[in-house]
Amino acid sequence: MSIFKRGRTYWFHFCFESRHVQRSTSQGNPRVARQIEAAYRTKLAKGEVGIFERKRIPTFSEAMSNFLAWSESQHASHPRTHVRYKTSSVALLRCFKSFRLDAITPDHV
Repeated sequence: MSIFKRGRTYWFHFCFESRHVQRSTSQGNPRVARQIEAAYRTKLAKGEVGIFERKRIPTFSEAMSNFLAWSESQHASHPRTHVRYKTSSVALLRCFKSFRLDAITPDHV
């Protein structure tokens, strides 16, 4: 069982489809808290809780090309700004081209 007490209230936590789920039961009774946890797991399995699939996270090269397209239109009155961004992107693309954006950490930099 995955309930625990925090103060006077019981909480539950578990992993569902490799995601950590943790919620308060707002209950002081452990038996009721276990029932609430079981009901929540059932709702998750049926898809009634409202947890949806995450959006696809782009790679660095996709994000950089989108940024450069935005920069070209945004800095039309200052074209050298866009040229500078484009020049700076070459070295960054060399290092992070195939990384997903959420995978880049300060250790990589």
